[in-house]
Amino acid sequence: MRPFSVFQLVWACLGLFLVTCEAFATNEEYALSAFKEAINEDPLLVLSNWNTLDENPCDWSGISCSMAQDHVLKINISGSSLKGFLAPELGLLSSLRELVLHGNNLIGVIPKEICMLKYLRVLDLGMNRLLGPIPPEIGNLTSLMKINLQSNGLMGTLPPELGNLKYLEELRLDRNKLQGFVPGSNNSDFTSTSHGMYASSWNTTGLCRSSQLKVADFSYNFFVGSIPKCLEYLPSSSFQGNCLQDNDPKQRLTPQCGGAPPAKHRSGVNPNNRPAQDGTKHQATLKPISASKPAWLLALEIATGTMVGSIFLVALLTALQRCKSNSSITYPLEEICKR
Repeated sequence: MRPFSVFQLVWACLGLFLVTCEAFATNEEYALSAFKEAINEDPLLVLSNWNTLDENPCDWSGISCSMAQDHVLKINISGSSLKGFLAPELGLLSSLRELVLHGNNLIGVIPKEICMLKYLRVLDLGMNRLLGPIPPEIGNLTSLMKINLQSNGLMGTLPPELGNLKYLEELRLDRNKLQGFVPGSNNSDFTSTSHGMYASSWNTTGLCRSSQLKVADFSYNFFVGSIPKCLEYLPSSSFQGNCLQDNDPKQRLTPQCGGAPPAKHRSGVNPNNRPAQDGTKHQATLKPISASKPAWLLALEIATGTMVGSIFLVALLTALQRCKSNSSITYPLEEICKR
């Protein structure tokens, strides 16, 4: 009787385990199905085996699951020319570690529901056509180690909540339309770490709290202001193509910055904050007009004057010669000839 009871208990636990796994699989399968429905074009047919009739989506292309086959841990569909939207239902993949959709044609905004993935370590949505702001809820993804949002059409300011990502090592935001200040810190008291970075205290805000940040790229946006002190260890190329107050000449021109000059600090700036070249331009306006003429125009004027003078001289000599040979010339001209 006792072995039979143990046998029944084992089967009961196994049945409960299977029911639980089926519940998780159903919930996550729904999220994946919603993702597929939000895709309008799949020219490479990478989602062709995403069959909603399957009880287990772990065999679908681009999907990696846990050892127990009960949770989706990774979605990696890169360079597949997928066109569509990011489904908010992706936030139901509660155990997702990596979301990699690099190099597609995804449009629309980044849904804030993705910020519910508290175990997410890699978020790679680079080289798509996403618009809108970076949701401030991204600061809730405290396990993130890599963010790649490069080469999109993202706008708005950087959320200071990025400073909550204390494990963040890589941040790529280049080639977007982001603007405003790079959120650093209000505290200028930093201590250098062994990586050349700065470890900040707990009362700081923004990216200066991300002491693990090793790689970051803010280039080719419309950021203004100055580079935060805690990010000065990054190469200058990480900030080029912006509207920053920096000595780097590789900043955007004033018209590209909305008409507001980037106010670069140069050695030729006078105490009135006017560039020294303004005085040079003013002096140039006081110079004679001939000084501003191009060389070819001056040469043409000289040649023309020489030619006219030569013609006049030849005409005068011809007239004098005729005076000597023609006796019928009028009196005034004879007087001239006598002279």
